[in-house]
Amino acid sequence: MEVRAPAVIKLLGEHAVVYGKMSLAVAISLYANANTSVGKANAFAIELKDFKKSFEFSEDEMRKIHSDYVGRNDINSYVGEHYGKYGDALPYITIASRLLVEHGAPLFGRKVSIESGIPVQKGLASSAACSTAFAVALLSSSGIRPDDAEIIEIARDGDRVIHKNEGAGRIDVNTLGKNSPNLVGG
Repeated sequence: MEVRAPAVIKLLGEHAVVYGKMSLAVAISLYANANTSVGKANAFAIELKDFKKSFEFSEDEMRKIHSDYVGRNDINSYVGEHYGKYGDALPYITIASRLLVEHGAPLFGRKVSIESGIPVQKGLASSAACSTAFAVALLSSSGIRPDDAEIIEIARDGDRVIHKNEGAGRIDVNTLGKNSPNLVGG
């Protein structure tokens, strides 16, 4: 299964959301892709194609990550504690561990590959698109159908970790649909 999520531009109010105001964002035709395939039977694997890195996780490891994430005092301490071991896979394993523990997603024996055609650090929400494509690919291939609000929250977990900010992803993960504008409050 392949899922893609679009890049986002903010037409108005990019920093207004910091103050609880509205912003106008639009999805554009640049995409991050996540593909699910068969992996080792007793592991869950993540391949970050753009970084040429692969990771494998056991069930115990994923349950520990989930416990640490939901029990965190703050996002900075969670990232500080886990980034050294998991590196660039931390946002994705955080999402996957939530799906495993909270939704019973059948992840073992599965591999997810992520790659992006969205330039990084250009204000186009590359990280949010990668987190969204990853979350939706796992949900879809697992047959789990939460409502849109929960899908957004699950995808935002990745953006929170990437940006070390509890408020991350408010605009970017919420901007859905190819070239469709979306008003998002802060």
